[in-house]
Amino acid sequence: MNIVVAGMMGAGKTTYTNQLAKWYQLEPLWEAVKENWLLEKFYHEPKEWGFQLQLFFLNDRFEGMKRALQEGDFILDRSIYEDEVYAATFQKMEYMKDVEYQLYQDILQKFIHFLEQEAEEEPIDYLIYLEGSFETILERIKERNRDYEQLEEGCHRYEYYKTLYDAYCAWYEQYQGPKLKIDIDEWKIIEEPEKVQAFIEKEIPQLKEYRK
Repeated sequence: MNIVVAGMMGAGKTTYTNQLAKWYQLEPLWEAVKENWLLEKFYHEPKEWGFQLQLFFLNDRFEGMKRALQEGDFILDRSIYEDEVYAATFQKMEYMKDVEYQLYQDILQKFIHFLEQEAEEEPIDYLIYLEGSFETILERIKERNRDYEQLEEGCHRYEYYKTLYDAYCAWYEQYQGPKLKIDIDEWKIIEEPEKVQAFIEKEIPQLKEYRK
């Protein structure tokens, strides 16, 4: 079984991925954030680095999905399927030129085609999507205390976060595979882990077979 934990920054993907890995015989598979030297550059100069950053993440997420298909039984904190949420936001905010976005789309579709050909059934068995109010997301971003993510007067980040938030909400509704939305304002995995686990297992009963 391969499960993806999806959602924008601040939604709690790291916390959920770690906790699910503790509960079940599924190995966490992380996207490269600390190793990504482009990320901080993007936050300071998004129009200069948007395309390069997105190609970095696209390649990283493709490699993660490929490994998950080959070896099985992973929890991924994001996948190639939500990569498009960021790319579309970048294009809308002119962090990507139209020609760059078209090139990105060509590569994305080739990667997805490869993964779907490799998969015996579906590349992802279940997608767990974390969503809260926009105010909660902003507060979580603030609490992460990464300097380059913080809101500053006159900077582009508030508009970027709001555009990304709206794009994520729309993307989840259109996602066609097996999925579960968790409202992070209602379900508190740190304060009430047993309650959250019971809710997840009710919605995804197959997970009971993977309990440690």
